[in-house]
Amino acid sequence: VMMLVWMAQASASPSGQINGYSASEFATYFLATWLVSHLMVVWVAWELSLEIRQGTLSPKLLRPIDPIWPHYMAHVAERLIRLVPMLVMVTCFAWLSGASFTRDLWAYPAALTLAFLGFSTRFLWEYIIGLLAFWVESSENLQHFIWLIYAALGGMFAPLSFYPQWVQNIAAWTPFPYMLVPPGQLL
Repeated sequence: VMMLVWMAQASASPSGQINGYSASEFATYFLATWLVSHLMVVWVAWELSLEIRQGTLSPKLLRPIDPIWPHYMAHVAERLIRLVPMLVMVTCFAWLSGASFTRDLWAYPAALTLAFLGFSTRFLWEYIIGLLAFWVESSENLQHFIWLIYAALGGMFAPLSFYPQWVQNIAAWTPFPYMLVPPGQLL
């Protein structure tokens, strides 16, 4: 939706651009951001909070392997299953919207590596939020609030260069733009 809004604004602009982005560049930006953000979907806070409230985490704590690892590997496996359909969708939307990704082949494994590092970072802070369920009734509300900040400061709504300078300065001190922006910019 945001891609279509920004593309329409760029097309309606007399110069055909907004802050240096044409309609096809907006399509490329938002498709790359969409792909990277979907590689970083994490639901461990919700699962962990439920396990703590229901008491199903207790038996897992008696096992010789830390409960973080089965959660992490389930998330990684889901990423691998999700990757091919997402690439097909991005290819179709890129063709329909006129988006063009880099032709440098080295950028794709580099972007995938950066996305993996961003995913690991996001998984860890979501896991920490899930652990808050030991002390609060429900950690999901905090998780939803932090997701909004992640989406805004990570560049899901608009490129960070569109925000006022003071917002860009705040974003630079958070992990959010470093999860989405570097792999998206490589693409």
